[in-house]
Amino acid sequence: MKKLLLILALAFSLNGEIVIEAIGYGKTISESKESSLAELGRVIISSVNSEFTKKESMKNGQASKEIHNTVSIKSSTILTGVQYRNLAKEDGYFVTKAILSRDAVNQSIRILEKKINVRGSRLSRSGIREKLEIISILKPLFSYTHNRSTKFVDKKETEFLSYLNQAQIQFHLVPKSAKIEIGGKSYPAFQSIFLSAGKYRFAVSKKGYFSERGYLRVSNGEKVIKNITLLQSSNSQKEIFLDIKNRRLKGNFENSLIRYKISQSQNSHHKFKLKVRVSREFKSQVSGYRFYDFVIETKLYKNGKLFKTKQAKMRNKTIQYFNGKSKKISQALVKSLFANNDIKRFFK
Repeated sequence: MKKLLLILALAFSLNGEIVIEAIGYGKTISESKESSLAELGRVIISSVNSEFTKKESMKNGQASKEIHNTVSIKSSTILTGVQYRNLAKEDGYFVTKAILSRDAVNQSIRILEKKINVRGSRLSRSGIREKLEIISILKPLFSYTHNRSTKFVDKKETEFLSYLNQAQIQFHLVPKSAKIEIGGKSYPAFQSIFLSAGKYRFAVSKKGYFSERGYLRVSNGEKVIKNITLLQSSNSQKEIFLDIKNRRLKGNFENSLIRYKISQSQNSHHKFKLKVRVSREFKSQVSGYRFYDFVIETKLYKNGKLFKTKQAKMRNKTIQYFNGKSKKISQALVKSLFANNDIKRFFK
């Protein structure tokens, strides 16, 4: 079956009638219509940080399923004046194009502004979340209009966030079908995620791409948008098994290796292996703080034979200080391991 070509975003000049259009796929006309509407919402939301068009190839009609699960705002009432055109079937799937004209954009803005024109103090937490979701699609709509001010919408967003005892986070991803994991739970891109204040470990992944991991620190009443572009790994033969016990350090090493287009293998018997061990020796205690000497030793193995080793040392430091510097330590060690074109010799 040939690849389905999913047009994720196609915006025309504001001088034309059509402002935004998006294509959806489905096993029925109704499903393809809903898919195109959901994709239209995702195109609008993504325009916050992207003004270029993007295309992505999908297989076996998965486009419809992935779009359907991506945008939380799927209701036909969220956008006004959407028109649909049924296109020719592709590989047995119905294809529908959702179209939003300039007049429809202006009409949608007016209606959505009325929906959020309520006092945050009168809303429940779920009600505030609903209004913030509306604002997430309302604000980028202004980029498709002429001479309209966002002051009112900005003011309402600040008000709602101040009453919400959580943070609002959105991941804007390329590819858009990548998976987000935070605290063991999965989320789709572009959908708002509401979390209490704190520090969270996240992972963004998709088959055929290098994963990205990191930490996210948020405060109550804060809105955060994270833009992440994953690098394709399908053309890279560089894979390595990471033998690291320290979870924080492992995540940092994974991200550091991505810079060299090296992906992580899950096979512990892989011929390429990076072993990292951290040792610490207690030195002193001052005002309740314990100080240690740290040694981070890295060893590269190829076919079971030691290829290269590097060390990093930190003297008289607390565990908190070491954790704060672990990202820079991993970057420096990976750089030293693969300096002088050793990356080519190692993976040869």
